[in-house]
Amino acid sequence: MKIPVGVIKEVKPRKGIPETLKHEIELIQAKIELTRDFYGLEKPVWYFMKLGNFYFESKNYEKAIEQYEKVLEKEPGNADALFNRGFAYDEKGDHDKAIEDYDLYIEKINPRDPGAYNNRGVAYDELKQFERAIEDYNKAIELNPEDATPYCNRGNAYSHLKQHERAIEDYNNAIRLNPEFADAYTIRGSTYGKLKQYDKQQEDYKKTLELDPNHVGAMLDFSESYILTKNYIDAHEMAEKALNVAEENKDVIISHFLVVCSSLFQNKKEDAKSQLNSLFSYIETIKDWTLEWDFSDIKQAIESSEVDEDAKSLMLSLIELLKNKITLDEFKQSQL
Repeated sequence: MKIPVGVIKEVKPRKGIPETLKHEIELIQAKIELTRDFYGLEKPVWYFMKLGNFYFESKNYEKAIEQYEKVLEKEPGNADALFNRGFAYDEKGDHDKAIEDYDLYIEKINPRDPGAYNNRGVAYDELKQFERAIEDYNKAIELNPEDATPYCNRGNAYSHLKQHERAIEDYNNAIRLNPEFADAYTIRGSTYGKLKQYDKQQEDYKKTLELDPNHVGAMLDFSESYILTKNYIDAHEMAEKALNVAEENKDVIISHFLVVCSSLFQNKKEDAKSQLNSLFSYIETIKDWTLEWDFSDIKQAIESSEVDEDAKSLMLSLIELLKNKITLDEFKQSQL
């Protein structure tokens, strides 16, 4: 079962831009740029800052970093540009550079900003330096004990260190501070799963979906939890719901996988075959994929189940395919 790392990161002063306004903003920015170029005027700092935030919102982190660097060339001590560049580096996957920016921000600009410690902790988390991450989350909590975010992130780090009871304490605190924190319920549910407390796990997933009906991560974990408790009908229904709303490649692939498995556990081989063909078509389209999903629990459930050997072989081989251990052609060959 997957336990997300750093589900919440703080950034300031970045606010969401509605899709309907993005095109208008692009046109305005283009006009400003053309006008200033025409008159030979230097573009102001705020222009690069706003453009950087716009690129960040568009998930074009390379361009966002370029704009923040232009701000920092003009104003080396610009707090927002340094903070946001660190965030952009982290989103881009360059966690070491993110840490460098947060180090500089904390040392030179604001040593009492809890968001900087939280975000640096997330970067350490991504590098699997969980003890250092916990130190930063501790500092973020010390500076702002009313913020649920670092509690949740510290819980993630404890969970990675297999200190699940301590993790649950942190998730409890996050939920106490913010009872509508959907991700906190999801991750606490995942941790209950590690402790084989499936009833509590499923209650948390239900709560997540009450708060966020399209929370794909909760749907996928919920479907797997149903499989582990042999509730294959609900597992199938939940996986299909996830498939209907999934957008990212990894979520679409796992949704297909869980539909296939829940069909085979019910001995609905034709349904499984149809879903498998849909999965094949999808992965042939995207070519490459990387999954963070932990297949260990469901693999154990497959191996200990009473389904026939052909169904077992198919599901276990499918796991190898999705983990990139075998190719699609090798998978198909194994099922002949």
